[in-house]
Amino acid sequence: MKTPLKKRLAFMKSLKVAIPGLLITYLLYAYVTARPPDYCAKEKRIIPKDEMCIKLYDKTIERGDLLLGPTEKTGRDYHANHPDNCQVEPEEPNGFRLGGIFEGFFDDRLEAFIRYEMTDKAKQSNGNTRRWEEWDIITSCGEITRRSGDNAN
Repeated sequence: MKTPLKKRLAFMKSLKVAIPGLLITYLLYAYVTARPPDYCAKEKRIIPKDEMCIKLYDKTIERGDLLLGPTEKTGRDYHANHPDNCQVEPEEPNGFRLGGIFEGFFDDRLEAFIRYEMTDKAKQSNGNTRRWEEWDIITSCGEITRRSGDNAN
């Protein structure tokens, strides 16, 4: 026996209301439970910007690029003596991005800008420049995903 037309139309009408309602409910749930853009899932915390700078300086020291002063042995020491030479901010979107609006939901990239004095070895490979400005794209856990540099004599 076939379902009467009125019952089929009522069912279709209820779907027209239910589907947008479910979608709105899901989007509200996703918005409320979303992690902040600078949340590091590996460490289950937001890493402070000073700690990010220290990690970046430590990596630069490991590469042999950063010239340490007489009282400096680590990235922490260097950052303490030069606190204005590092900035970490959320990445600014520029123009059209491949992922569109949804890229922001899954993207945790930050921009880091550091300035430092170079070692003699690093000077030779970078055109005998004394000071170096480096712009990095990093994850919210401090891992460098893209590096670039520019000399600042």
